[in-house]
Amino acid sequence: MKRTMLFLLPLLSMPTFAASQTQTTEPVMVTVSQSQNLPPDTKKHKPGPARSTSAFASQKVDQHNSVVNQDFWIYDSWLTLNTDEDYDGYYSSFSLSFDADTFFQAHELYAVIYLGDAVEYKSVYVTSVFTIFGENSDDYLTLDIELVSGFMPYDYDIRIELYDAHNDERVAIHDAFDDADLALVSLESRSNDQPYHDAHHDSSRHGGSIGVVGLFLLLVAIIRRCTRLKL
Repeated sequence: MKRTMLFLLPLLSMPTFAASQTQTTEPVMVTVSQSQNLPPDTKKHKPGPARSTSAFASQKVDQHNSVVNQDFWIYDSWLTLNTDEDYDGYYSSFSLSFDADTFFQAHELYAVIYLGDAVEYKSVYVTSVFTIFGENSDDYLTLDIELVSGFMPYDYDIRIELYDAHNDERVAIHDAFDDADLALVSLESRSNDQPYHDAHHDSSRHGGSIGVVGLFLLLVAIIRRCTRLKL
């Protein structure tokens, strides 16, 4: 199962991660493609509707231990950085996968993805409802995320929060404290990830090359003319 969604968040919810970070007036836009790997012989289900990110307030880093539910947890998460058009080390798209487990045979959840720093996280995406099956490692979820606009180049931390789809209770938190893969991820929006092209420099360099060839041909012509005069 797979879906693609485009989110446009209000400017008031735009990340302000560091005081020294350059502010941007761009709206925060994120596109996400969600897919789930399912164990063999598992009945496929249609994803439920996604919640809005506006329903999830900013989270402080010190809220990491605020979840005491022992029935759900994220066993592992991993990250693949995909697109860096300007080769500056900051990526505008990445794939985030995580394997959520439970003591129940099966249960429906949804996840909220946050980006932030050592102080605060802000929500950027809410998944549709998905089902996990006990402690099966084959039911992991993958999100292909592109930061379209509103994200300055920065080393972001990622937080994943799991919610019970039946009562909206937050049941697990997984972040940089749990997995180094989620810490200091170099990201920027696609609007900032543009290949550098100096047309003036290229034109000048091109013109210089022609000038050298022209001087060489002129020198050859002068030598030939002098040779003929001596003859």
